[in-house]
Amino acid sequence: HSDADEFARYASLIRGGGVAVSTRGPAGAAAPQIEQRGVSFAAANRASTDRLAEISEAVEAGKLRVPPIKTFTLDEAPVAITEMANGHVQGKLVIAVR
Repeated sequence: HSDADEFARYASLIRGGGVAVSTRGPAGAAAPQIEQRGVSFAAANRASTDRLAEISEAVEAGKLRVPPIKTFTLDEAPVAITEMANGHVQGKLVIAVR
């Protein structure tokens, strides 16, 4: 699958009126398909403090929701991998090395 195909698959989980944001340029090829369902597309591939402030303001205003993040220690990595393999993950998993 291409980045655009994979992004379109994830974006299909967003309800109409939502926003799909990608940090990968090729995902933009999926924009027409995503926007047909009433989901807006935004590319965030410019790294800057201004852009980070803009994203932070959108989160604080409730315009952009951050997925849940669950953190595991390195020793707990097998548990994280099992959760991911079983399809029980909502949001992001982080394995903290320290």
